[in-house]
Amino acid sequence: MRTMLRRARYRAVFLLVFAVFLLGAVEVRLFVLQVLRARPPERSPMYRIEDHVERGQRGDIVDRRGGLLASSRRTWEVWGYTSELLRKRTADEDPARVVARELARITGADPGGIEKTLNGGKKWVRLVEGIRNPAVVAELRELTLLPRFRPLTIEERFERVYPRDAFLAPLVGWVGWQPSAYPEDDERYDADGEFRGIFGIELACERALAPADGRRPVRRDGRRRDMVDPSLEETAARTGRAVELTVEPLAQDVVEEALDDALAEFRPLWAQAIVIDPRDGEVKALAQRPTPGSPRPRDAEDARNHKLYATQVLYPPGSSFKPFMLGLVLESGVATPDTTVDCSNGHARFGKRPINDVHPKGILTATEVLVHSSNIGMTKLVQKLVPSTIKKGDRAYQPILDHIKRLGFKTRISSLPYEEDGLLPRLRDMDLNWSLASLAFGQEIGTTALQVATAAAAIANGGTWRPPRFVHAIEGDDGEMVEVASDPAREHRVFTPATNATLKTMLAKVVEEGGTGKWRPRGWSMGGKTGTAQNELHHEISISSYWCFAPVADPRYLVLVVLYDPKQGRFAADNAAKVAGGIMGSLLRRFEVPADRPEELVAELAREAALARGARAVPAARPRLRASPALISDPAAGEGR
Repeated sequence: MRTMLRRARYRAVFLLVFAVFLLGAVEVRLFVLQVLRARPPERSPMYRIEDHVERGQRGDIVDRRGGLLASSRRTWEVWGYTSELLRKRTADEDPARVVARELARITGADPGGIEKTLNGGKKWVRLVEGIRNPAVVAELRELTLLPRFRPLTIEERFERVYPRDAFLAPLVGWVGWQPSAYPEDDERYDADGEFRGIFGIELACERALAPADGRRPVRRDGRRRDMVDPSLEETAARTGRAVELTVEPLAQDVVEEALDDALAEFRPLWAQAIVIDPRDGEVKALAQRPTPGSPRPRDAEDARNHKLYATQVLYPPGSSFKPFMLGLVLESGVATPDTTVDCSNGHARFGKRPINDVHPKGILTATEVLVHSSNIGMTKLVQKLVPSTIKKGDRAYQPILDHIKRLGFKTRISSLPYEEDGLLPRLRDMDLNWSLASLAFGQEIGTTALQVATAAAAIANGGTWRPPRFVHAIEGDDGEMVEVASDPAREHRVFTPATNATLKTMLAKVVEEGGTGKWRPRGWSMGGKTGTAQNELHHEISISSYWCFAPVADPRYLVLVVLYDPKQGRFAADNAAKVAGGIMGSLLRRFEVPADRPEELVAELAREAALARGARAVPAARPRLRASPALISDPAAGEGR
């Protein structure tokens, strides 16, 4: 009996020691797991923190009157991990078909396309895009809570839209996914790339338009349910700033209509027009033909039309360049408006080089040289700037090249991307009878239309060159538009007030006494200069251009029109001048610019009234004499057509 009790006591002690040892081992293991090998909650598959990206909205682009040119629309996309979604494939059930059927039921997408994407072999795929209905998004979020559909992810995006389609597309530009602009060690770096501007204003104003994404940490349990945790700090997304362009929609409509008419009447290979306010350099309208077929390039042919002709296409300005060279001649004091030159009856030789005039003339004053656009007369005037014995590449040519550059040529003058700086002979290539003579009448130089228009605006505004402005205002922190001031450091005088006044008077005579007076809007004075140049490589191709400003005393608008290889009209006075004069007349009337020649409007009113009275007395068989009510009420309507 005593022996049995002893054995029972030993057994109890053994079991107690074993239990204590086992309990100690469990406690040690728990200590190792919970303390030494503990993982933070965010690493636990059953209890983690997910960092959600809150996408910021890109800023809008609007015209001068607030019309929307580019905006962003909130959309959602469904992405998924194919390895997880297709893992439980069986003979009776295809998981790709199940996922496709459910997503198609909720979103209305094509189930066949979703199934094909899932079976495409990629690990991370976009299954549905362009979802705009928040109710559909809410139903999708409920779907992702189910175990089978947890590998699905819903991502928010902002889709860039252009309400007016391809209108002003070469200027506005477009956006797309690009590699991150930040280095890898920068916290703003995104390995997936960034949605940012690629061309036009979208790229030029990227810093203002670009939004800032926000971060929203979310603590979730194993069933992906959100858990409230006030300790997690959020970073709110910031919307990009709106950008207001200088483009005046009413002026833009005038230019667009005029180019359409020019394309039909003169059939050029391409055409472009620019309207600038010479007082501050703001570009009020800018158009080109042919136009793009979509806001973004669809193919190589459409991409060529997305090129901004005003800054990316070079052409020889021809005789429209003569006022800039004549201004230097007057400024240097080597000639006056009354200085006479012998134009050799239209045929002259400069060394071994023959130069001819279309309209042969004899002795002309400097003013008449400009009026009749004599190449020979301009060459002789410009050659007065250097000694007649000058050698090729002499430093005496440098002031001439500097003057041309100060007018904005051979220089990138705007903030728009991919702008061409132009072509200009190098100092070592300058000689008396070739390079200098060619520059005198606008050959052997390649310019953009924007460069010519900006230089002409300097003459119109009194002799001060100002860079062209495309952006009028940018949204401030308080949501109000803040005007973008011009940079005084970039403004400089190119002609003295006296020289510039003389030049403007001469340009007014060009219109009145030359071949473009018929296109001047009645009621307003106008100055301008045509240019008919040859393509440097293909001499059978001509480029017609014309720039003009009005009224002469205080110009409100500077208009430039360029027609490349027009099939109708031999000279710019017959085609480009007609288009530019029509644009100028429409602008002056539409924006009610005070007429500086009101007597012409009175005479025009009397003529139209007489025409209207005659029309009432004409039988119905001759409707061509009947005047429209618009012509009677507005005596200047229809001018330039």
